[in-house]
Amino acid sequence: MNSNEFGATPSVADESSMVVDDEEVISKTLPSAQMPLSAGGRLDEQVDHVLNLIRGSVIRQPIRAVLVAAAGGAALTALLGAWIHRENN
Repeated sequence: MNSNEFGATPSVADESSMVVDDEEVISKTLPSAQMPLSAGGRLDEQVDHVLNLIRGSVIRQPIRAVLVAAAGGAALTALLGAWIHRENN
């Protein structure tokens, strides 16, 4: 890794200008929190918790995340196509 002009530890920007391991950069920019989901928590806290869990899953298993997203897109496309076909007949 190249250090910046002051000899400090490289930042995310320094790393992104080089050939970078995506998982390393994502883990630095999107940290995942491991807080328990309480039943009495506010909705925005619960949403933040779920988003952090999803980010963590994408960081740990990026290929699986892409496959899940592709499968979801294919399922939605099939449903939309069936709905349009039914409307036209």
